[in-house]
Amino acid sequence: MSYDINIGNNDFNITYNVADMFYKHNEKGIRFHYGKNGLEASVILIDMYHFFLDNHEELKKLNPTNGWGSWSHTVDTLNEMIKASISNPLEIWEGDWMSKTLTILKEVVTKDRKDK
Repeated sequence: MSYDINIGNNDFNITYNVADMFYKHNEKGIRFHYGKNGLEASVILIDMYHFFLDNHEELKKLNPTNGWGSWSHTVDTLNEMIKASISNPLEIWEGDWMSKTLTILKEVVTKDRKDK
């Protein structure tokens, strides 16, 4: 299982196996930024990035034993997410449930327009 997250043309896939690392930072985990624009999310992502660096020993203990995901890969991904946020300051971060909901809403609106 994983989190499919995107902003603009940037897609990220984060394994659920590292979710506990994100929950150490905040109660929403990686989903904290869903619905936020790039500018808003970048502030939180930068804070999270520094949290990961400052707490690397504790977070490395949460590396999945199955080998799917790691502290170092997650830090690299956070860095890329920060870059994506800064490059897309007005775009909205979407992820798993949010993307599916928006897709369904778009289909309903399109169908409604065709029916009129």
